[in-house]
Amino acid sequence: MKQDISKPTTNGERKFLDILKEYKELIAVLVFFLGGVLWMFGYFATKKQLTELRCWMHANVEFVQGRMDAANLSDLSVKNIEELTALSEKATLSADEKARKHRLEMAKDEIARKLAAAESTSVGAMKKLTSGQCSEMAN
Repeated sequence: MKQDISKPTTNGERKFLDILKEYKELIAVLVFFLGGVLWMFGYFATKKQLTELRCWMHANVEFVQGRMDAANLSDLSVKNIEELTALSEKATLSADEKARKHRLEMAKDEIARKLAAAESTSVGAMKKLTSGQCSEMAN
């Protein structure tokens, strides 16, 4: 024997359904907006995720910038050494050439210091990227 589920069997159920019928548009609007709010929380990133993403991006920029600085400073160091070698091979130096040689020797130390700092920055950023440090910071 089949039971007809389209018709309520008790009087209390019938009254409840009649009340719901009166407010069906209001219920539909509430369900619609509640669904929209839940969708927004699921779709958009949380503050934690944004913090983690910002950390990853900052570390990536530090790494790339460090590598670019290291490459540029290496090129500058090579040019500096070439100029120093050319000046050192001369038998006699004028006053301007002596001053230039002195500036190049001082610049060589400065370039080496900046190169070490750039490589250190790059290595630190790579450690941050590979160790998952950004994920730990966001927690």
